[in-house]
Amino acid sequence: MLVLAPALLAIVSMQAQALPEGPGKSVFENICGSCHGLDVVTGQTGTRAVWQDTVDSMRGRGATGSDDDFKAIVDYLTKNFPPPAAPGQAPAAAPATSSAAAAPAPGGFPEGPGKSIFENTCGGCHGADIVIGQTGTRDVWQDTVDSMRSRGATGTDDDFKTIVDYLTKYFGVPVNVNQAPAKDLASNLVITADEAAAIVKYRTANGNFKGWDDLAKVQGLDIKKLDPIKSRITF
Repeated sequence: MLVLAPALLAIVSMQAQALPEGPGKSVFENICGSCHGLDVVTGQTGTRAVWQDTVDSMRGRGATGSDDDFKAIVDYLTKNFPPPAAPGQAPAAAPATSSAAAAPAPGGFPEGPGKSIFENTCGGCHGADIVIGQTGTRDVWQDTVDSMRSRGATGTDDDFKTIVDYLTKYFGVPVNVNQAPAKDLASNLVITADEAAAIVKYRTANGNFKGWDDLAKVQGLDIKKLDPIKSRITF
């Protein structure tokens, strides 16, 4: 049975020496690291509201500490693991307080292949909405799902692959289509290797993409696949 939300699990899975120095680090390590190993690299981010919900969830599942301890943990995570700045904007000087990653549609999570499997599998031990405000590369989500699976989540290999695909696509990191190599385009945009190669071929022949209209001209790319994640694509 999972006892820790994926976002926090990824953070506490860092090597201790890799954690940023600052107020709250030792409290975070002592409380959050007491039940989980510090052995996986993290790429998770979140707003203050996201980290507060994550820590509240952890606390509700038995983590012990004072109110001041948990406030210090939220402060530490918010300061050192904030959401990425929007394309074209400088990183925020202070901790963010509004949602920054893919938000669920009015009726729930973004529609797409894997939504129902994600909700059914990941919602069995904790609220599936814990991922709101989180972002990660495919490797980050793969590590998170592997950790979840090792702690008792049930499903087939295909189920867990579908969950990683879903999270990578809708809660992934920004991708610059003028700079990312084909492998990263395929991995983080959840497109085929041929489609990623077509993007690279087009920009090599025609220069950098200036915007969405240019990207739509790529032969061999199903641009409709990218419509739901348009906000993650930068030029």
